[in-house]
Amino acid sequence: MTLHIKKVTQSIIIIVSLFSLAQSTYAVAEDSFIAESRTTSVSVGQQLLTPEVGTQRLDIGSPSNPFTMEGSWFFTGSVNNWINGNLWRTNVVGDSVKFNLSNSDLLRIYCSRDSVSNVGGSYDVYVDGFLHGSYTIPTNSTLTMGLVVYQILNLNPAQEHTIEIKTTLRLGTYIGFDGFDVDDAGTVSVFDDSLDIVILDPDNTQMQDAVNDGYITIDNGTIDNTTQTTTQVQVTFQSNNTDAIFPTNTIITEATNQLFDFQSFITENVIATVQESEENAAGAVKLGVPGISLDFSNPVTVEITVSEAYNGMEMDILYQNDGDTQWTQHTTPTCTITNGLCIFTTDHATTYIVNGDGTISGLDDLNLNVEVNATLSMDCYDKDGSTGDYDVILGTVANPGIVIAGTPAVGESTCIVTTNDTQGYYLSMINDNGASNTTLVHSNNTDEIPDLTQFDQTTKVTESWNAPTTKGLGFSVIQFPQADTTNNTFDGIWTTSGNLCEEGITSDDADYAGVPQTDQAIAAHTAYNSTSTTTDVCYKVDVSPSQPSGVYTGSVTYTATSDASGFYQ
Repeated sequence: MTLHIKKVTQSIIIIVSLFSLAQSTYAVAEDSFIAESRTTSVSVGQQLLTPEVGTQRLDIGSPSNPFTMEGSWFFTGSVNNWINGNLWRTNVVGDSVKFNLSNSDLLRIYCSRDSVSNVGGSYDVYVDGFLHGSYTIPTNSTLTMGLVVYQILNLNPAQEHTIEIKTTLRLGTYIGFDGFDVDDAGTVSVFDDSLDIVILDPDNTQMQDAVNDGYITIDNGTIDNTTQTTTQVQVTFQSNNTDAIFPTNTIITEATNQLFDFQSFITENVIATVQESEENAAGAVKLGVPGISLDFSNPVTVEITVSEAYNGMEMDILYQNDGDTQWTQHTTPTCTITNGLCIFTTDHATTYIVNGDGTISGLDDLNLNVEVNATLSMDCYDKDGSTGDYDVILGTVANPGIVIAGTPAVGESTCIVTTNDTQGYYLSMINDNGASNTTLVHSNNTDEIPDLTQFDQTTKVTESWNAPTTKGLGFSVIQFPQADTTNNTFDGIWTTSGNLCEEGITSDDADYAGVPQTDQAIAAHTAYNSTSTTTDVCYKVDVSPSQPSGVYTGSVTYTATSDASGFYQ
């Protein structure tokens, strides 16, 4: 049986600069490359004198807009090059602008510049109490009204969000703020941080942030040494298979009033571990602080994802406390699967499982044993980041995020694949933008950076990179998933020393090719492996001095497919 893993798309971002780093500073904060984000032609660093179609511009100086100016801000009118002549300024680091935003997936922050105001500084942007990103406005700029300095393109329009823009550094005499754009339907209201929050995959930092922002209080002691905490809003702790919804004013205590470390609170998917002993488990979650018995003063709603294939089936709910070896029937002993979920309430933290009888309804001709035994998983991300970071920003150490003609810029991604297939797997890639032999396209949708000759899994032709002669975008597999490639058709195709992705004009012995326009295998692991294996890819780009400056973006999709017997020689 052949399994295809869900495709992972890797974005590639490159800024071409023919001038200096300072002239491209704004583009580093660009947030338009997140999966499922709003489509827009507007980029950070662009001057936008009128709002984009479908959006509205809100002037922070207008009294009709209910912004909260926290700190020592003062208002100045009739200032050249600022929207409607309105300008808010402060000379105190730590001052902030706060408001609530609804019905908009867009938040585009802009600032105007003139030599008189001498306004510049750095800012942190918080969404729903958590740091989203930062941006800097330098002083002495010649750019004028309506400069886009930061944008968020993937807010949930159905949710009311808290927005805080906080000053962190003063570069000029003042730190200034002008206004922003939102959807036409977007509404701004007075800042209210008592909104419900969701904490995804809770960790020490997120738990501390939730406490710092007042969503959860530590009723005594410290966050890592307390006997009681209380939710001040509805808090949902979320993992990839579970939501645990804590109502407002839920008190969390240790069962015997002992101390516990609330920073260690988790909602962890443990189905793989549980199925080693409970083969009929369809879903499992470890909720709470490991090794600690926690009680909840209000019923906490737990939603465990199983599969829509079980819809309508009644399944058992069991739990097991840390240190126990037996499973116990929950107070609510069963649930009926609806929309692929088992939903129940509980008053204590522990490990919960949802058990069935091993059958699935609604699927014809399903060989369950084959489906269980054949597994394949893949995670691809920017090697300089972490899992979930799908943006690879090409640059050099001296000029991060920028390529200067004659000095090749690089970036790396890594794909980690795990499968128990006896014939291993192969990894393929494809250029997503539909253009001919071009992956990177300018934000004006006209100018392009050509690829090297496209890679073909049949001919496997590659070329050396000769700086500064070689121009365009190429990729190279610098870490291969199989150590012994004697019987692998990719044996000797990708050669590199030290698995290095060499930037600039440094000598580079790696083999390169262009990103293929059709799905082509670039690596294969032709045998069973009990653990995960890794493929690292180096992207390298250089341009001619005549290449138009600006932001170039593109994306490639990686696919892992089990059974690499076709690549065994």
